[in-house]
Amino acid sequence: MSKKSAKIAGLIESCQGQNLDAHYLGYFECFNQGLYYEAHDVLEELWLGDRQGASGVFYKGLIQLAGAFVHLQKNRLRPSAALFKLTQANLRKYPGTHEHLDVTATLKLIEHWLQRLESGGFATNPLTDANAPKLHLLPRPPATTLLIATRNAHKVEEIRAILSTRYQYLTLRDFPGAPEIVEDAATFAGNATKKAVELARWLSVTQYFANRRQSAGRMFVLADDSGLEVDALDGAPGIYSARFAAMDSKKSENAPDADNNAKLLRLLADVPAEKRAARFRCVLAVTPVLEPATQNASPVCEANELELQAELFDGTCEGRIAFSTAGRGGFGYDPLFIPNGQEQSFAELGEGVKNQLSHRAKALAKLAKRLASLQ
Repeated sequence: MSKKSAKIAGLIESCQGQNLDAHYLGYFECFNQGLYYEAHDVLEELWLGDRQGASGVFYKGLIQLAGAFVHLQKNRLRPSAALFKLTQANLRKYPGTHEHLDVTATLKLIEHWLQRLESGGFATNPLTDANAPKLHLLPRPPATTLLIATRNAHKVEEIRAILSTRYQYLTLRDFPGAPEIVEDAATFAGNATKKAVELARWLSVTQYFANRRQSAGRMFVLADDSGLEVDALDGAPGIYSARFAAMDSKKSENAPDADNNAKLLRLLADVPAEKRAARFRCVLAVTPVLEPATQNASPVCEANELELQAELFDGTCEGRIAFSTAGRGGFGYDPLFIPNGQEQSFAELGEGVKNQLSHRAKALAKLAKRLASLQ
């Protein structure tokens, strides 16, 4: 660990174990003590790992805000004003409240400091120990709970890594009595929606849901269906990706990853490299868990409220199928799939790279932006 990383770890130690990211909380701890340089570095470490995420530009704006006050502390008034303006441009891209920060009030604070600099002709530094600003987070509502409709530990880890720690997560491992949903739709979207809706309906009448009614936190079921589409096989295995090899014996259960990969290689044995284009596709379906009384079917469209409120988020990752498996990471077809722009398979690239490029990562990025708007 570098000296800088060790210093940051020490700064955020007291912020661990809360609903919000420790780096994010640490930023405000440092900022409100006038430790603007430290605030800058703490949040920058979070931003470097999430710059393409839903809050990437937001974090960048707050880093610039800390930087503006670093310049004031060093009596560099014009560079400070320039950073205040960059902060304004970035924070204005977000609603009035974001990540529990009153963005509107923060923008007013920035305008106040800009006016003081400009009205003084950049000749007088307006910052003193007595008037140093404070930034306070708004009271946090109960955490949103996501029931991830899978028992696949790899998939759960991938989803949690991308959506971050701001949500409470449950999986089907937490509900041994959850019904098995038959995935018999003709599309990824159909299967994902069916799983989300049927599990939300089941969960709404469980004792668990009855016990948590007073907590007021929103609860959603997150289901996905995803798979591999190979152009040379007319889009197969597609929705049958998990049970691709088992279909040869007319079995309905999922097949081992090794068997699925072996069958794919066998079918593509005579297909040249330039014709082995493929893509991973993912469709996420999210539906709220509602009180049973609010789920009545519509007499017009024969859809209930769970179906009507379900939202879909999709993502694809283009690539090609290798001639042999490589790598020990990932799962499914990862050892055979080489994403465009890479020379290694997903199984070789590692979780960090995969979580930036994958079909599920792209769908989850869209979902993250939507969930952030509900906070």
